[in-house]
Amino acid sequence: FLVLAAILLAVDRANTRHARAQIAESLNVGSRVFTRLYDTRADRLIESVRILSSDFALRGAIATRDRDTIFSALENHGARIGAGIVLLVSLDNSLLVNTLRPRAVPEPFPFPRLTEVAALRGEAASIVFFGDRAFQLVVVPVLAPDPIAWVCMGFRIDERLAQELQRITSAHVSFLRADDQGRWSTLATTLTPRFGESLMQGLPPGIVGQNQPMGLDLGGEEFETRVLPLAAEGDTSVVAVLQLSLDEAMAPFRRLRVLLIALTGAGLLVSLGGSIVLARRVTQPVDALAEGARRIALGDYGHEMQVTQSDELGRLAQAFNHMSRGIAEREGRIRYLAYHDELTGLPNRLSLEEHLQRRLARAGGVGTSLLLVALDRFRDINYTLGFQMGDRVLQHVGIRLQGLVGTNDLVARLSGGEFAVVLDKVAGIEDAQRLAHDIQRNLEAPFRIDDQPFEFGAHIGIALHPQHADNSAALIRHAEAAMNHAHTVPGGIGVYSMEFDRQNQRRLTLIGEARQALNTDQFQLYYQPKLDLKSRRVVGVEALVRWRHPEHGFISPAEFIPVIEQTALVGPFTLSVLNLGLKQAAAWHASGLALRMSLNLSARNLQDTQLPEQFGQLLKVWAVPPERIVLEITESALMVDPASSTKVIAQLDALGAGLSIDDYGTGYSSLSFLRQLPLDELKIDKSFVLHMDTDANDEVIVRSTVDLAHNLGFKVVAEGVETVEVLEKLGAIGCDSIQGYYISKPQPADALEAWLRESPYRPA
Repeated sequence: FLVLAAILLAVDRANTRHARAQIAESLNVGSRVFTRLYDTRADRLIESVRILSSDFALRGAIATRDRDTIFSALENHGARIGAGIVLLVSLDNSLLVNTLRPRAVPEPFPFPRLTEVAALRGEAASIVFFGDRAFQLVVVPVLAPDPIAWVCMGFRIDERLAQELQRITSAHVSFLRADDQGRWSTLATTLTPRFGESLMQGLPPGIVGQNQPMGLDLGGEEFETRVLPLAAEGDTSVVAVLQLSLDEAMAPFRRLRVLLIALTGAGLLVSLGGSIVLARRVTQPVDALAEGARRIALGDYGHEMQVTQSDELGRLAQAFNHMSRGIAEREGRIRYLAYHDELTGLPNRLSLEEHLQRRLARAGGVGTSLLLVALDRFRDINYTLGFQMGDRVLQHVGIRLQGLVGTNDLVARLSGGEFAVVLDKVAGIEDAQRLAHDIQRNLEAPFRIDDQPFEFGAHIGIALHPQHADNSAALIRHAEAAMNHAHTVPGGIGVYSMEFDRQNQRRLTLIGEARQALNTDQFQLYYQPKLDLKSRRVVGVEALVRWRHPEHGFISPAEFIPVIEQTALVGPFTLSVLNLGLKQAAAWHASGLALRMSLNLSARNLQDTQLPEQFGQLLKVWAVPPERIVLEITESALMVDPASSTKVIAQLDALGAGLSIDDYGTGYSSLSFLRQLPLDELKIDKSFVLHMDTDANDEVIVRSTVDLAHNLGFKVVAEGVETVEVLEKLGAIGCDSIQGYYISKPQPADALEAWLRESPYRPA
């Protein structure tokens, strides 16, 4: 009897010890999984913020302090990844934009230590508080190429996060905050209210930083507890508390205890041999459980416990094996999501960077090419067909790209409609360009999803190692610069050049200097005369803006006008040009010089609903008859948003000014569309006019355009006339008026007036 009692006591103690060991190991595993998940969230935030901070449109908006554009970019990017807050902080730690408070005025950034850390390390992460809301916040600099601001993005620490972590770690998760007097308050918890209140009362104030397991009695139930300190700003301490109920873990062993007592009673009635068999039946499975617990403690999840019984010990062994498999699967899933795009299954940006680092480290003399592929018009699919269809298109494109590369090459998805292709053992630029052309042709081939036809163009940037970069970060950055350049060149393929960096710096410099130029009247208008072909008299002029910089001299309109049109300066710039033009038109009108002046509008102007009212006020200020003014609109600008453009054009027409389509033939409109607009004239682009005396195709195009325009009631102006032969041909086919260097180059108003006094084309 004493032997059996001793065995019963030993087994009971062993069961209790193993139950506690199981909970302790589960908490250890849960702590590691929690830490990895928490760090993965921070890495995801940092990756997203780096993508946002590298966006050229955002950097341009920051340079011009375009608050609306900045706010829209931050809010949209934050919404895509589910961030709870996105901030923009200036270099002097002024909080410029806060998506939680859209209309707030700039104020001091309350966490200056984070920007100091980010300045030293390139990034910073911590828990911060806005009021009573906690966020896991990261800070990354916006480089152009030097820091020009800080972008901050954070996930909310709330009940949803605690519940998600509980599902993965299988432990109760609580986030607690301690004030400077050591009082705890709950940020989020998966415990019931009764247990949550007991946790705040029972957790010792000095526990922060110990990171040691402990037992806590919560409302009469014992919980094994692990406290994990989290980095937080200010005097506040924040901890994550992981807990498992000891009562729940001991439940199987309590049932086992009852069973063993019954077996002990039965053992008194059997022989000594039966006692030995019973002892083996109990101790061997327990040893197997102990060995299994030891292996789990060492992180070995691949070894299953070999316990064949079907009783409680067998079920406990099965529970151990199930827990081990679950932890291994979750850790594998976490590792997979950290390095792969969940939508397409392709490697993500982090995986691309590590692949390039490994590839370049062992490349030796063999070159590596990086191609960045940006799908054209992908946003239109999301807007018109929905994000679900857009996701399916991305999956299809990923499969197509994988089919074009070798087994040693890598295809990754970076963000939105952007993909990366890493080519192994590429001989040179020609091979990389050849694959880029193959990618374009493949994407241009039509395909269907749910009977919806698709075909894509693509702009592709190319950067090579070691020709263009000697490390992975520079290679990616230079490939992105080449991809941006590809949007501006025929064919849509760009190869990196150091000139791109200088051009980007030049563009940023021009944005700042253009604002100063507006304030210091550095812009002036030159005027090119328009000749009526029937009377051979000058009947009008086109006003062309020029910039004479006090240091750099003449700056080409082809350089500064596209830059201005992409920023918030386009509105003030257009009003300044209109004001200068109307002022000169008023002076000529007062002197009796009857010239009709043409002024140009951009695509952004046609989206500005306030422009008609502002233009009408300028007409009144300068007392210029509206019929003396013609507003020229480029064909491509009209097609950016035809519906909005049509409304603005109708309002401008109601003011009495003439309307002209500039550069006709270079966009995508048609005369059948243009006839629906209140237009007065149509301007044929100079590319069709310059060589029409020697190119029969150009002459046919011009002649057909003149005939069709006249049939629709439009006057026709031909620009780019540089020879008398072209002038005479245009007169013969019925063109109404012309302009070009054969008549006169653009010149200031006083020079034009002097030219008109001496010119045989002077107005009647």
